[in-house]
Amino acid sequence: MEKNQIEIKVDGQHLKGNLIPSKVLPGIEYIKNSERSISGKLHVDIASTKQTLQIIYDYLDKESFEYVVGIFGANNSIAMTEGLVIEYSFDVSKKSKGKNDDKPNYSNLLDNETLRKFIVEDFIFEPLIIDDNIKWKNISINLVEV
Repeated sequence: MEKNQIEIKVDGQHLKGNLIPSKVLPGIEYIKNSERSISGKLHVDIASTKQTLQIIYDYLDKESFEYVVGIFGANNSIAMTEGLVIEYSFDVSKKSKGKNDDKPNYSNLLDNETLRKFIVEDFIFEPLIIDDNIKWKNISINLVEV
């Protein structure tokens, strides 16, 4: 795998060619319980965490967009309810020793290769019409771990 190259599989199928996302952004969602005391002080307890994943395409042609909608779109009830098994890996270099040692290092949460089940939370896109042809830009698929 080339440096900074993303490899992603959805339900065992590689996304290849123009279906390789422009960006894949893993993250963490915190599940919190919060309440205020009589004095007004807010108490927050982190009950759990879930992995999140944002898949971004800068541009897709009509056929590629329809393929992506077929996988992640609202008509795919499995993507919305049961979840898709998504495996992704990319080059996560270890943090070097230095002046930023006190900052959190989230690379260990990514495990370099991650296989998890996600449901689609949001699917956002913008049409782009050029010479009577439709293309799609700024496609963002937000996923949350089941």
